[in-house]
Amino acid sequence: MKKDIGHRVLAAAKQRSQKADGSAQMHGPIGQNCEGRAQPLILLGASTGGVTALERVLTDLHPLGPAAVIVQHMPAAYLRNFVEMLNRQLPQDVALAKENTPLEDGQIRFAPSNGLHSEICRMKGKWTCRFSPAREADLHCPSVDRLFASAAVYHSDMIAVILTGLGRDGADGMHQMYLAGATTIGQDEASSVVYGMPRAAWELGAVGQQLPLRNVGPAINLAVAQHHENQGRV
Repeated sequence: MKKDIGHRVLAAAKQRSQKADGSAQMHGPIGQNCEGRAQPLILLGASTGGVTALERVLTDLHPLGPAAVIVQHMPAAYLRNFVEMLNRQLPQDVALAKENTPLEDGQIRFAPSNGLHSEICRMKGKWTCRFSPAREADLHCPSVDRLFASAAVYHSDMIAVILTGLGRDGADGMHQMYLAGATTIGQDEASSVVYGMPRAAWELGAVGQQLPLRNVGPAINLAVAQHHENQGRV
């Protein structure tokens, strides 16, 4: 435990320094990147109650870990404030996603509320976000379903998480990812403010692990470590 605390403090200090000087050189078993091998990508979806849930999960993530892309149902002005607050609080680099900009280790990117969906693609060996127009029938924009579904083709490198929220956005997209072989995690009922989105995904059979909120972050870190091990990185 002492070693882990020391590692986290050191990693956080390094990441704070990287924010200040603009450098992004990653070190250590989770942050390292090997030429020609895909880093995993963490995808999260949340709605009602998601602010508190995301604060907890993101705090638990390894500071130098793989990039995370998040859809949180929230009006644009509130979302910008939330992102700015997280960027001040967390050692990671937190910002709104930009189209066709490479996603790097130690970054957390939120899908902007700009009337477009955020989707995942891979360009020149790098994960990136692309924006796509909303359809008239879409209930949510950005949509967790659209984010998850776009990543199903990259299933072996994906870790998808669905957190507290009203409705069922994300269930169908997560089901596609699960069937393809991605790692999928859902928040349990007892720790959810609204057990709507996680319930829909669970009942659809899309959730590989259903966990209390306190265990979601550690489970993501474990999945990242297993991905690295499978790729021969550790």
